[in-house]
Amino acid sequence: EARFSNVYGPAEVNQCTYYHLPALGELDAPIPLPSIDSAIPLGTIWDNTEGLILDEHDFEVETGETGELAIRSSTMMKGYWGKPELTAKSFFMRELAQGFNEIFYRTGDLVRQNSDGNLIFLGRKDRQAKVRGFRVELDGIEAILLAHPDIIEAAVYTTSEQSDRRVEATVVLEESGEETSEKLRDFVAKFVAPYSVPTQIHFGSELPRTAAGKIDYRRLERKEMAIAESA
Repeated sequence: EARFSNVYGPAEVNQCTYYHLPALGELDAPIPLPSIDSAIPLGTIWDNTEGLILDEHDFEVETGETGELAIRSSTMMKGYWGKPELTAKSFFMRELAQGFNEIFYRTGDLVRQNSDGNLIFLGRKDRQAKVRGFRVELDGIEAILLAHPDIIEAAVYTTSEQSDRRVEATVVLEESGEETSEKLRDFVAKFVAPYSVPTQIHFGSELPRTAAGKIDYRRLERKEMAIAESA
C-alpha cells in the first residue's frame, strides 16, 4: 500500500515541489505515443516557497506558456563560494518595495504550468538550440528516442558551426535491436517537425559520461565534428 510522490528541487534551493502519484488502481491507461505530457508532473510548489516562470526577457509568462522556473525559498543558497559573477548570473531580483528586493534562484529548467496548477518539466534551458532559424528542444527529441522499445540510451545534440548547425543523435540499442538510422529518423518524424528530426543517428555500445555520471554532450559534439571535418 505504498504511495509514491515525485519531488523536485535543485541543490541550490533544496526540494521545492511535490506531486503525489495516484494509487495503482487509479492510474489511467498509458499514453501510447511518446509525449512530454505523458511524463509525471513536477507538481505544485511547496508552502513557504515561491516560484516564477520567466520568459527570455524576465517577464512572467501566462498559464500554459513555457519559461524558466525561478524559485525563492527559506533554504535557498546565499551564493556560490568564491564565484560572485556566477552568483549574480544565477539570481533574479524583483523589487517588492523601494530598497527591498526579493531574490529568486534561476533553476535553468524550462517548465509549463497546466490549468490544474501542476508544473510540467520540459527540459533544460541550455538544451534549446536554434537550427535554421527554428528553436529545437533537444531533450524532447531525446525523450522520443528513449520511448522506442529497442533503445536503451540516447543523446541528442547539435554539431557544426552556428551558420550550419545540425541536430544529430547517438543511441545504444538493446542486444536484439536491429534498427537502422533511417528507420529511427522515420520514427522521430512521426512526432516532431521536419527541422527537429536528427540528420544522422549514430550507434554506440555506450554513451560518454562526465565525472558526475551525466551524458557528456560536448564530447559527442566534438567527436561528430571531427568525423565531419575528416570526411
